[in-house]
Amino acid sequence: SRAVERPPYGVDLVVPQFLDVSNNGQLAASCGKRAAEVVRIPSCDPILRIPHNEMAVTGITFSPDSRLLALANRERKEVLFYQIPK
Repeated sequence: SRAVERPPYGVDLVVPQFLDVSNNGQLAASCGKRAAEVVRIPSCDPILRIPHNEMAVTGITFSPDSRLLALANRERKEVLFYQIPK
């Protein structure tokens, strides 16, 4: 886990809508209102950030081999796949 500082007054605290952990236990993906992020476990070092329109993503999951991240996008009516950087 990592500590999250309280945002400045007037800034909304973003709570992830979706969360997934890779099958190998080395990555975690979370999706908030405007972006999906992938971090390494346990360091929480960010390795991928995918911006999107507010509330467009309706699902997030890793591929079985943990090499891809799939995002279901309601606006585009498709599932988008992103390669996880090594």
